Amino acid sequence: LGSNSLSGTIPEELFLLTDLTSIDLSRNNELEGTIPSEIGRMKSLKVFDVWTTSLSGSLPVEMDELLSLEHLAIGSTNIILPSNEPFVHMLKLGKLTHLGLENLGMKGSIPMEIANLSNMETLKWHNNALSGSIPTEFFQLTNLNSLTFHQNKLTGSIPSEIGLLTKLTELFVGYNLLTGSLPLEIFKLSNLKILDAQSNILTGSLPSAIGQLTKLVRSGLFGNGIGGSIPSELGLLTALIGKQLT
Repeated sequence: LGSNSLSGTIPEELFLLTDLTSIDLSRNNELEGTIPSEIGRMKSLKVFDVWTTSLSGSLPVEMDELLSLEHLAIGSTNIILPSNEPFVHMLKLGKLTHLGLENLGMKGSIPMEIANLSNMETLKWHNNALSGSIPTEFFQLTNLNSLTFHQNKLTGSIPSEIGLLTKLTELFVGYNLLTGSLPLEIFKLSNLKILDAQSNILTGSLPSAIGQLTKLVRSGLFGNGIGGSIPSELGLLTALIGKQLT
């Protein structure tokens, strides 16, 4: 039912269909109201997607019972997450592989406990107000292939432990307050296709190791304080031809 013109609220009766494994109501801008507490009945639910709707209120505590859930997307809605513990529900859903929480006004720091979501593959947390540094425990999520943190208020440096994310193909950390230089470990991520760290406070220089990112099709590093000379190894990034280097 995604990408339609549905309006009104989600009827409680929908959650009588307890054998459903997927509910996709995304891109229905006029869908409003709250997520009914009856969602806790959906023990077989693997996908719950209400991205880009007008749903509001808080997440019902009954969502803690959705232990089969793999894909949760509630971004770009009016849903309110608790300011002190915005991840309180998600940390109990150990099978999650996709967590979309963009454009929700989330505040606070990234909890170390996020490392418990060991199956996570895609995190979309952009356009929020997350602050503090990225905890090293975060990089225990070694199944990550897409990480989107841009437009938050994250500080500190990018930890060298990012080199543990060997499956990573997309890294978006632009428009934060990150400092220091890009760790050498980031240039060992051989599957990386997008590296976007624009508009931070990064310094240092581009190392020759950048030539190892042979799959890179998009690089965004403008708006920082990176200096030094342009490494000749950039010429090895042939996948960038016709793409973006900024």
